Amino acid sequence: MQKTCSQCGITKDINKFYRRIRSRDGHTSECKACNIKSGIKYQKNHRNNTNIRAKRCYQNHKKEYSAKSNQYNKNHRSLKTLYMQQYRAKNSEKIRLYSINSNLMRSYGITMQQKEKIILNQNNKCLSCGTDLKQLAHKMIHIDHDHFTNKIRGVLCHNCNTTIGLLNEDLNMVDKIRIYIEKYCLKSRRN
Repeated sequence: MQKTCSQCGITKDINKFYRRIRSRDGHTSECKACNIKSGIKYQKNHRNNTNIRAKRCYQNHKKEYSAKSNQYNKNHRSLKTLYMQQYRAKNSEKIRLYSINSNLMRSYGITMQQKEKIILNQNNKCLSCGTDLKQLAHKMIHIDHDHFTNKIRGVLCHNCNTTIGLLNEDLNMVDKIRIYIEKYCLKSRRN
């Protein structure tokens, strides 16, 4: 049995139309392809209404959605685990970059591109010791910031950032360590 679509005007086999009990022949007047297109068009033109309706539906049936989701996760745990392992293996670089970017955004409110721009403005050198940051791995390059105002001061190598952190940014401690180095470390090197 065949039927002509009311939208595209093409005569198609009856199984290309959705079932509809209320219509005379038991099928919709438009074919499945046209029905999908008109649904997408409607959603684009009425995005706010569809979002509101979807949220309302979710709120009204939250327990059912949650139960279905939990049941699905329980029944397909091994399948989901396998999928995630495959995804991580295939997209390891993408995941690594996403993790770095989200950590920067959460900690300092900047992106990786903004961090790279700061490094370029510093001529790819550590602000403290002048080490070439291009030669260091990502984990050895740190954002230096004021711990009270959270204002970013620049980018440091791991050693300088750790040293400043251990000294609690205290100039008296710096002087004491300088005196110690002059008295004991430099003396032992001369002998």
